[in-house]
Amino acid sequence: MIITDSTISQFRRNYPYFENANNWPKEPVELALAYSDEETGSTGWGSYTDNPRNLKQSGMFSWAAHYLAITYPVDASNPQDMSPVASNSVSSKSVGDESVSFAVYVPNSAEAMAQSWYTQTKWGQQFLQFKNRAIAAQGFYCV
Repeated sequence: MIITDSTISQFRRNYPYFENANNWPKEPVELALAYSDEETGSTGWGSYTDNPRNLKQSGMFSWAAHYLAITYPVDASNPQDMSPVASNSVSSKSVGDESVSFAVYVPNSAEAMAQSWYTQTKWGQQFLQFKNRAIAAQGFYCV
């Protein structure tokens, strides 16, 4: 699917957190939507239409919002602010001269790891709900 200015405008209307084009320029939003198109490419998602009740659009937009929020913790106005850190890998705490660091739970399967990544934002959790609907439409259901 070609991501058009109309698609980006609709994304910004549906997700007003990203409506400020100075903080969320067209290029990273367009890239996130292109990635999200790939994530929602199976037949269960159906075809994209410019309708907020369209499952493909809902999945694409929630995935893109999640990706943007994780990738750019503040905003995407400065590419240098892009987070290169893998989330949930190590946690540490310091009090005075005492410091404690520990590894955070790492799921043992690709699906569990994906679930862990998606649960970091409300948009990722929303995407998982849409994904379950798309899977159910194909005759399978994941819990």
